[in-house]
Amino acid sequence: MNTLAIVGGSSPFTVELFHQLALTELREQPYELRLHGRNLDALELVRYFAVATLPAWRILATPHLDEALDDADIVVHQARYGGLGGRFQDELLAASLNTLADETLGPGGLQAALRIAEGVLAFSSIALRQCPDAWILNLVNPLGISTSLIAGAGLQLCLGLCELPTVTHRLIADLLGVTVSELAWDYVGLNHRGFLYNLRVGDENVLPRLLTALCDERAENGVCGIGSELIAQLDAVPLKYFKMLNGQPIHVPGRAHALKKVRDRAYQELRQRPVVYPTSIRARSMPWYEHAVVPTIAALLGHAPSITCTANIGGSNDIAQERMVRMDRGKLTIKSPSQPPPLVAAWMDRFCRHEESVLTATRCRTRAAVIAALKLDPLLRCDQVRIAADLIDV
Repeated sequence: MNTLAIVGGSSPFTVELFHQLALTELREQPYELRLHGRNLDALELVRYFAVATLPAWRILATPHLDEALDDADIVVHQARYGGLGGRFQDELLAASLNTLADETLGPGGLQAALRIAEGVLAFSSIALRQCPDAWILNLVNPLGISTSLIAGAGLQLCLGLCELPTVTHRLIADLLGVTVSELAWDYVGLNHRGFLYNLRVGDENVLPRLLTALCDERAENGVCGIGSELIAQLDAVPLKYFKMLNGQPIHVPGRAHALKKVRDRAYQELRQRPVVYPTSIRARSMPWYEHAVVPTIAALLGHAPSITCTANIGGSNDIAQERMVRMDRGKLTIKSPSQPPPLVAAWMDRFCRHEESVLTATRCRTRAAVIAALKLDPLLRCDQVRIAADLIDV
């Protein structure tokens, strides 16, 4: 029997994963699902919904991580270390510096990395003992750092999954008026800092066609807010976060309070109607389940044709880089990208040096390492570095 374990399975947002699984042939498979969470009442609510949604599955719930991971084949790692309270503190830090409130990038991302490291390493230690050969589908932000920590601990079958490159690919195909399968592309990146390039349909370089399409008034927002001038300059389509990393001012409010309200309403709805999808959850878009997690599970278990997507992959001591991969029945093939355009290569060098410094800070946890990471952060000015260092708890 194939076993899927979900770490962080007491979150009501997990019902979206069950909903997406139930839309595939996986719904009828006699697999085992193990839910792990610390809140027993919440865990039981989520388990009850899973039983109704995946009737052929054997579904267990446990607060004991070693029991949940025992001989698991696939592990979805989505625990929120420090809870939404931790995320709120990260957003407060970012707001005090008038920079992006994000749990992956900027000083908030660095503080989040420092907070999650101990929990991620504790999870990795238990997983190494209980299911060393399992596929770890990692969703914990900051995704690149958590993937690096897990892989560095010895779990080499760890994939950090993010839907953003795939969603961007789909948007480009739509703008060009071609199918997703027709549009080929290369990719280079770190989580939330990536570039799609060498766009082609057959033997045709379709970047000029994309630039023409972006001149249409219906495409006034570009590709995820990235306009034609920047795309032409880079000779590539960056992910949406690049407009912030490139110095474009943007004000995105923190989401911790809003997510808490949605979460609490969802629990209330599950208590009232345990087998009905909570309508409040639709207030939070969760495309990673549909476009990344479920297709990967289906491909690994042999219930989908082979898929090509991106995944964050780390090594023993290296930072996790987002690579294009092909998955087919448990076999993973990493695709070698073509040479990226010169400006893309220069940006990636800058991003990699920053990511390496953040990973170093999570491992040695000194003020000097934190300052070094902040100095390399594209989101901070020089005069903000010391202020940020004083605010971050090492």
